[in-house]
Amino acid sequence: MENQSQSDLKRGKGNKLYRAVSSGFSPSLIKVRLEKARQCYTEALECATTPKEAAAANKNLAMTSWRLASMENLHRRSLVLYLYKEGLKRFSKAWVCGKDAGNDHIWSDSLVQKMHQCLQESFDFVTNQPNMSEEKERLMNLACQLVPTRDLKASVSILYAEFLLSKAINLLQQGVYKKSKSLLYDCHQPVEEARRYGCNNNEVLLEVNVLHEDIVMQTAVVEARQALATADQLKEKILMNEEDLNFDMVWEVLDWYKKSILLTREKDVELEAIAMSRIGAIYDIVLKLKFKARPYFKGAITLAHSLHPRVLTHKDWYQVCAQTLESYQVQTVAEETTAWMKEREETLEKLKLVIAKFKYMDDKYDCLVYIYKNHPPKNAEHKLPEDLPKKSKIEETRLKKLVQKAIVHYHPDNNSIEKYDKEWHVLCEEITKVLTHKYNCMKGVEV
Repeated sequence: MENQSQSDLKRGKGNKLYRAVSSGFSPSLIKVRLEKARQCYTEALECATTPKEAAAANKNLAMTSWRLASMENLHRRSLVLYLYKEGLKRFSKAWVCGKDAGNDHIWSDSLVQKMHQCLQESFDFVTNQPNMSEEKERLMNLACQLVPTRDLKASVSILYAEFLLSKAINLLQQGVYKKSKSLLYDCHQPVEEARRYGCNNNEVLLEVNVLHEDIVMQTAVVEARQALATADQLKEKILMNEEDLNFDMVWEVLDWYKKSILLTREKDVELEAIAMSRIGAIYDIVLKLKFKARPYFKGAITLAHSLHPRVLTHKDWYQVCAQTLESYQVQTVAEETTAWMKEREETLEKLKLVIAKFKYMDDKYDCLVYIYKNHPPKNAEHKLPEDLPKKSKIEETRLKKLVQKAIVHYHPDNNSIEKYDKEWHVLCEEITKVLTHKYNCMKGVEV
């Protein structure tokens, strides 16, 4: 007893109180005894003269603070969190002092294991309690500084970065872009800390690399959404002042949308599609340039379909794209039809005499032979049979089949403008009309 130092004596007194705690005691009595033990350990630390004494006193203080934290009423959250933090700080100091004292690795490993358990409990506490996000962030930041071993530092740094990333994603979903982006930037420090401390651990490095890619991707998505939101706000201003259109602002809006596309390409396909649809709307509604708007609307729809099995057809931006393209199609068809009818009338006028020579021929046989002789099909295989009977000897059934086959040979679909020329196509249209009329007469459909 005479050889014991004051620090050892006080720590011994604290140990008796600590060990005297029984599960059969009431919570209030347990807390009283633990508080008294904690006071003894504090006094032992104050009068410690060697690293070994300091290491032991700090370890005892850590264990007592940790145990008190786990017993404290959860409604006293600030006190619980203080006790957890105090436990972590004392574990950290105990490890440092133990290293100076030359404590063996068994002692150190046991200490680190207990600290890890305390740390996990503290994380669970702030995670499960409502409205403690800020406290969790501060706790993780503190833990990154306190944990002693490289592997544990790497592990805690990864946890901290993942927490910041999760918080940033939640803010992004709420449309709080500035704060979300700030948190994503804050992620880089713990990630680099994890990389530095885990440089000799391939599993840690792999996890760090995946986490870093996620952060980079989310940063691009946040910046893209921020650019999209900025462009949307400017677009609303433009639409409110249509009478006095500010073209500088229009080009600025387009630049913001294009920036959003560049930032999010291959990272958030839906966001890229939304930005493309917005550009299409600017060209369509504001600038009235349909030929510019069309490829953006088509591009947005193509991207939406690429996300199958996800269905985006109910989204407002998709509906705008689809409906606008449909209106373009209707308008284009109408314009093309009008233009073609005009061209067709001009071509018919040029072919009027040529068409009249077979159009008014009453005899079906003579009409058929005349058409093949004077206007042979472009396809050399399309011709009348060489054994064609004379008009007086041909049966009605065979003649009907020849007329039916001739309709196929001269049908406009088989004699398109793209494949041949405009005059031949129009001529085939008129030949088909004449032959179809005669065929229907033979069937008794027309007289």
